[in-house]
Order: sequence, then C-alpha cells, then structure tokens
Amino acid sequence: MQYYQTERAASFYADRLCVTAKYLSTVIKQTTGYPLLSWVYDVVVLAAKRYLKTTSLTIQQVSEALNFSTPSSFVRFFRQRTGYTPLEYRNKV
Repeated sequence: MQYYQTERAASFYADRLCVTAKYLSTVIKQTTGYPLLSWVYDVVVLAAKRYLKTTSLTIQQVSEALNFSTPSSFVRFFRQRTGYTPLEYRNKV
C-alpha cells in the first residue's frame, strides 16, 4: 500500500520482497486466483475513485497524484477498468 501511487511494476514489488517477479506473480496468482498487477491496479482505481469522490482536484491533478505520465493515460486506464471516464464517474456519483 505504501508504493501504489508511484510503482506499478511487478519487478519493483518483487525486489522489495527479495524474490523474483515471476515467483511473486506465481505465488500471488496461486494464492488469490488473481494476477499481481490486478491487485495493484485495483488499489490504484480505488484511490482514483476516492480522489474523484472526495476532492475537487482536476483530472490532471488526480493523474499527477497517481503518477501517470499524462492525463490521457490516466483516463484510458480508468475507463478500461471501470467503464467510465473519470469525469463521467465524478458526475455519476
């Protein structure tokens, strides 16, 4: 939970745990039934939803807070995982 805003690579989390990315991914998938990156992405989506619901930050500011390279990459990421653009989600709630 400490690094989800800045890191999304399996190799980063594996390095922090002193294991290989392949081993970490395999263990997570076997234990939970979901890939490691699904867990990371779910946490990022939850944080984005929280920002959109509880703050007046712009989409660009939310994108920056979650360390996306561009606002459009954030919008694409969010839409792929929720079915809504961040603005649609904000207005829906």
